Amino acid sequence: SRIAQAEAKLEQRYSQMDARLDQLETRLDDRLDTHLAELKAELLKWMFLFWVGTIGTVIGLQTLV
Repeated sequence: SRIAQAEAKLEQRYSQMDARLDQLETRLDDRLDTHLAELKAELLKWMFLFWVGTIGTVIGLQTLV
């Protein structure tokens, strides 16, 4: 019947859209993981530079006293 055909068509389109959304979610998750890893590396670099500078300043001030 026409109703069964329409339902089958809708179910097929729903399945296609669901598959597309799953692919998009996977791609977005991968991109987010990559960006977070890059951000973590950048933050660690700046933290290291901050602490080296701080320790250098403290040692320099102690030698003056």
